[in-house]
Amino acid sequence: MRTRPPLPPLSPGSVSLRLYPHNDLPADAIVAELCAQGRAAAEVGFDGVMTSEHHAGFHGYLPNPLQAAGWCLEAMSRGWAAPCPLLLPLRPPALVAEEIAWLAARRQRMT
Repeated sequence: MRTRPPLPPLSPGSVSLRLYPHNDLPADAIVAELCAQGRAAAEVGFDGVMTSEHHAGFHGYLPNPLQAAGWCLEAMSRGWAAPCPLLLPLRPPALVAEEIAWLAARRQRMT
């Protein structure tokens, strides 16, 4: 387990774990599993976790990886979570900015 503070997201030397939903689970269990994976990654020393966005029935589908990153952050004792990739051309920019602002407000309230 690493004892140093987590490196910033996607910085040189930063090590992250990509999280994927288990599609054979119901939605509430998928959320719980993603949070458990994020918590476990933080506990063993990963700098952060990433969730990905895919549409059109792609395996590992998450309609809103930014929201999933927020769920993971709440479950993690340290580190960062990032939606990567976030398919910006498919989303209205103002909506993405609003989602980020709400996520930041939640994170500030937790610290």
